[in-house]
Amino acid sequence: MKEISRFGPFAFEGQLGSTPGGSVYRAIHVAQRRMVAVKLFAAPLVAKSNAAKQALVREMDVLTKLKHWNLVACHGGILEDMQGCVVYEFVEGETLKDLLARRDRLAWETVADYAYQIIAGLECAHSQNVVHQDLHPDKVLIAEDGTVKIADLRVDRARNPWCTSSTRLTIERAAYRAPEQLAGSQELTHKTDLYALGCIMFEMLVGRPPFEGDSIEAIVKQHQEEMAPRVDGILFECPVWLADVVAQLLEKDPAQRPSGAAAVSFALSETTRQAMSESAPITSGPYGTLRVEREQDVTLELLEETQRPTRKSTRSVELPPFYERAWFLALSLLMLIGGISTWLLWPPSEAGLLRRAVAIIESKEGIEREKARPYLEKQLRMYPRGELADAAEEHLKLLDMDSAMRKFEFNVKYAREPKSEAERLYKEAWDFEQFGDRLAALEKYRSMVNVLSDGDEDATRLAFVNLARRNIAEIEAKGSDDDRLDFIESRLQDAEQLSSQGKELDAKKVWRGIVELYGNKPEFQTLVERAETRLHPSTEATATDS
Repeated sequence: MKEISRFGPFAFEGQLGSTPGGSVYRAIHVAQRRMVAVKLFAAPLVAKSNAAKQALVREMDVLTKLKHWNLVACHGGILEDMQGCVVYEFVEGETLKDLLARRDRLAWETVADYAYQIIAGLECAHSQNVVHQDLHPDKVLIAEDGTVKIADLRVDRARNPWCTSSTRLTIERAAYRAPEQLAGSQELTHKTDLYALGCIMFEMLVGRPPFEGDSIEAIVKQHQEEMAPRVDGILFECPVWLADVVAQLLEKDPAQRPSGAAAVSFALSETTRQAMSESAPITSGPYGTLRVEREQDVTLELLEETQRPTRKSTRSVELPPFYERAWFLALSLLMLIGGISTWLLWPPSEAGLLRRAVAIIESKEGIEREKARPYLEKQLRMYPRGELADAAEEHLKLLDMDSAMRKFEFNVKYAREPKSEAERLYKEAWDFEQFGDRLAALEKYRSMVNVLSDGDEDATRLAFVNLARRNIAEIEAKGSDDDRLDFIESRLQDAEQLSSQGKELDAKKVWRGIVELYGNKPEFQTLVERAETRLHPSTEATATDS
């Protein structure tokens, strides 16, 4: 497809990916100044068909109504000059495919979290009879804040005239296709997506899909004829419950898979709950989990059996040593099981939970540090008045600040409007700090803290207030300029020097910053006018001519 820089109301800023059927671009809606992702495709024949155009209109009507935080939102589609496009929400982050390429495999806790979010998005789509049919790691996006979003949902993909590339089977796609889909069935149900989720979960846990091969044919044969290995048979630390979920998702017969996304969601939530309770099973089998209590029942039966009266033998038999006798072995087994039960069911200590959280925070960066949050929250639930409660709350406060700062930097990077009053006030102060006027920034941060300190327990507001307090401490530690006039004068001189060096764009940034930051302050009016004159020299010339 010929590269273009503009399509309809969109100006393209860069390519995000490409397929044989089209390309995906990061784009700006020129009128709205809104960042979006545009999937552009050629439609030389279909675009002339009124029936095909109406089909696209109906499809876009369905997709734009799918609203869920785990789905990449669709904003509609356009046909123009033998080309078409579908417009999606722009998600800053990376694909699951890229993440796995970098990390090989993920911790089972992260897999459970990601799978829970994927199934939540699928549940929304399936409720509107939309089946993805092409779900694989490249279609799963991980946003900067850790939110997982399913991308590229389409309606009846197998028969959709606008979906060309996804109907072409490749080795990569074959690794995630359900047996009935590979057999060519045209009546694909939501259980096709559940099988694909099982393949994705397997890969996240193990580091590879359940079936691999050098050819499409080899992979297809495995999907249709071979049972996938159990994850807990490969990965010792994988909980049995989670391995059971993956195994059921990978059943060959759709009827043997979970009934729907809601059932998988429930199973995953139970998996996480049981794992966090730290009451792990002893073993498992085809009929469910064998728990400690059942082992105790069997042992008690064994003890009763040893105490029943038996007929005396007429022959003299030499008795084995006591440590080989049944009653001693049974008692030893009972004590062993009791010890294991006590260890498994013993609640985690306050210090242990905090220690796990701190280890994650100190060893991870960015969004990965969020893995510490469940341990801190569990600590506060179990020990709300414990000696280490203040430390846990302090770490949670830092995690909230990190999260708020990631979202703030994202909004600044893509020129998005602040999402709250707290973010707006923080940005006003932050702009002064970035410009170099620490005194003005200090005043703004202090004002923000005074205005927002008292109020409800809104997490976003508190996070930005704490960020402001941290910046106040940093500015005060560095010291601040006392004479604002001298500071602005020095910035004007810097701009003049940049301009004389031919760096006109850099100079204009300084002049524009002075106008925007100090334009409403009368005491700096003269300096602001000098900056405006340098920004718009034609205005000065006109005034001189008159």
